[in-house]
Amino acid sequence: MVRLITFLPGTPPRPDILHSPAARTDRRDPGEVASLDGRLLASRGRPHSRMGRHPSARSHRSVELHPGGRQAGWTVRALERFAEVKPRLDLCRRQVLHNDFNTSNLVVDHASPQFLTGVIDFGDAVRTAIAVDVSTALMNQMPKTFDHGNRRDLFDEPRDVLRGYLRHAELTDEELRLIPFLSMGRLAVRALLTCWRAEIFPENSRYILRNTEAGWAHLEWFHSISTAQISDLLTR
Repeated sequence: MVRLITFLPGTPPRPDILHSPAARTDRRDPGEVASLDGRLLASRGRPHSRMGRHPSARSHRSVELHPGGRQAGWTVRALERFAEVKPRLDLCRRQVLHNDFNTSNLVVDHASPQFLTGVIDFGDAVRTAIAVDVSTALMNQMPKTFDHGNRRDLFDEPRDVLRGYLRHAELTDEELRLIPFLSMGRLAVRALLTCWRAEIFPENSRYILRNTEAGWAHLEWFHSISTAQISDLLTR
């Protein structure tokens, strides 16, 4: 059975456009769309009871699925740091959100690929902290290749998205301090899930692991800085 809800003409954005130095202004567009999308969802009334699910509550138990080594250490530390800030996250503002705001779920004008025209795939929508959606949007703008020697800050490009978001919505100082931890936590969970799924479906491992290698470099970078430095990444 196939159910077509709606159709948006366009195409997914090209990575070279979103990640090129010349695209600094254009990268603000995903942030603007994320904030407007959040406002739209907030106006849609009372959420369904299942919108309160917590899909990553057992992530610590999944670490054993990873082969180990330094990567396992980075993952465990990321999840430990996330656990430390979770009580603060529970006190933050909440609403129904898209929850998977990545570049694959954006649609751009085929003739003008720098112009965003829509958002697709609301299958992961959930009622959670507003900061979670922002952290996902920022995480998905992190560079696909990352050289620790030449790049000192993983959030150089994500900050452009944040500037776009703040054009239409506000974030508290507490939310700004928590967002880097949320991005880091999602990186860890994605690494665990993709490694696990690649073992189950080896014939599709290339697709499943397409972002995992870059994710390890990102987790290593988080591992190399202090908790206080992570907290200050977006408040400067």
